[in-house]
Amino acid sequence: MRGIAAVLFGLAVAASGCATAPVHEAVVVNLKLSDAEFGASGETFALYPVEDALSRAVGSLGVVDGHEIGGGYFVIYIYGESADRMYEAIKPTLNNLGARTGSFVVKRGPNDSIGERLEL
Repeated sequence: MRGIAAVLFGLAVAASGCATAPVHEAVVVNLKLSDAEFGASGETFALYPVEDALSRAVGSLGVVDGHEIGGGYFVIYIYGESADRMYEAIKPTLNNLGARTGSFVVKRGPNDSIGERLEL
């Protein structure tokens, strides 16, 4: 799913007439679930509004490209030109979550390089 978003984002930039495509960076939000697999019944459904809130918070700085569930985490992918700016935009929303211990955010830079890992 992440690859599709990058391609679509690139096509949108090309269609807009921009000479150069922006650098793709990401913020990956990892919300710890109540167990090591898929969480308790209904737990992941309660996190869909969080995904929507992050989309509103990031605004025009990026795009929330969906989520994955498994391995004890609900993982939300956000892509845009600056992981730092996107993180700053979503930080107040993340701080108000009351996320379970073990939740974290990873900022990824150009070429999918791993940047900071920030505990929530």
